[in-house]
Amino acid sequence: MELGLGGLFLMNYDKIGDSESFRVSVRGGLSFAYFLRRALSLRIELAGGYYKANDDTTNADESSFQVDAMINYYLHISRGMFWKPGIGLGFRFGNRFASVDVPPATTISSRASVIGGHVRFDLGLAFFSSPRFNLKAGPEFFLSFGSVNPDDPAAESDGFVRLDAGFSLGAYFVF
Repeated sequence: MELGLGGLFLMNYDKIGDSESFRVSVRGGLSFAYFLRRALSLRIELAGGYYKANDDTTNADESSFQVDAMINYYLHISRGMFWKPGIGLGFRFGNRFASVDVPPATTISSRASVIGGHVRFDLGLAFFSSPRFNLKAGPEFFLSFGSVNPDDPAAESDGFVRLDAGFSLGAYFVF
């Protein structure tokens, strides 16, 4: 069994309704893994994410809570080093806040709840520096989907699709 802390630094492409954006975000959390077999693990991760997008007239922030279940297969490369490709499914919910500056001096703000799921792909490495401790790092990809539901009852909900690509870092204790 493993217990660990990890973080993910992401670049993403986001499409909500007719609007598209590129932005940088961060995700971090606590994970628990159980080795089903010698080289196969099932990982449950509880994470928080923060996404921010800005341009000349729009500021948008989104914070979310995410739960993932992931399967990784550990392929031995060399002494203590493993490639750990994996695939997972997850659920996310949170809030989005956006403000748009409208000339000459007006700002329109909106709040919305976000709910959806994601598919996660892990292509990282694990280095076991001892039988009880390992470090993990490498590329990860998320394909997220769901809906953005404005707090304003007169506004319509929009679906979203987000593609995230990033680099993960983590430290894990085996017990």
